[in-house]
Amino acid sequence: MLVVLAMAMLASACGTGTADSVAESAPSTTVEPTSSTPEEPVESVTPASTVDAAPSTTAAVPTTAVTTDTTAAPAADSTTTPATTTPPTTLATPAPACTRVTDFATAAQQQSWRVTLDGVMGGLSSGQVEFVDDTMVFTGEIVTQGGGFSLLRTGLDFDAFADGSYLQVRARADGRRYEMVFKDSLEGRRGSLFHEADVSFVDSDDWQEVRVELDGLRTTINGRPIDTEPFDKDRASEMGVILKDGVDGEFRIELDWVDVCAEPQ
Repeated sequence: MLVVLAMAMLASACGTGTADSVAESAPSTTVEPTSSTPEEPVESVTPASTVDAAPSTTAAVPTTAVTTDTTAAPAADSTTTPATTTPPTTLATPAPACTRVTDFATAAQQQSWRVTLDGVMGGLSSGQVEFVDDTMVFTGEIVTQGGGFSLLRTGLDFDAFADGSYLQVRARADGRRYEMVFKDSLEGRRGSLFHEADVSFVDSDDWQEVRVELDGLRTTINGRPIDTEPFDKDRASEMGVILKDGVDGEFRIELDWVDVCAEPQ
């Protein structure tokens, strides 16, 4: 009993030391902090490459060059051109030693003729062709200012004049000074080169025949005489009728046929 009391008093004097000793002696449990899940590394995203704006697909509209034809249109004739009063009495066949080059009787013969005006050099002359009763009617007006000619021409078949020495032309006209013009295919010839011969039709309602020599033709370029090789009739490529007499005013000539003839042997 005394022993128990003594032990109680000793414990009271020492305070809580025993308890502390017990607690201290007990192994302390260290609680490891729960490791937090590391964040996923942020993937470096390569920025999308910059896309250049697409070039405009709108194509530039090409400018169409409009060539203005400076050739004056044939002036409208306010008066009706009188038709041939009676069809010409023509030779059904050429004279002996002659070959008919054209009598304007077929569409092919008519369509091959074309008009060239001085508008190519700034002139204002006019010219037009029509076919009446198998005759060719060439009419128009000459304006000498800036030009002064009107030309009607056609191509020729190969060797059309080869066997001839002159032409026989049947026509009627107004008395103006017309010319027959020719081209050949001789190498080196310029496009503006012509071989020319005067034709003298008097002012008459009657049909007339005129002879045109194929030798001794004068040669010109743009109306100016030049010295060059003479007309080669074996290579004749064009023939035509031109008016460039230097006189202002209207004109009219009708052609019935053209023959090429050889001198009688």
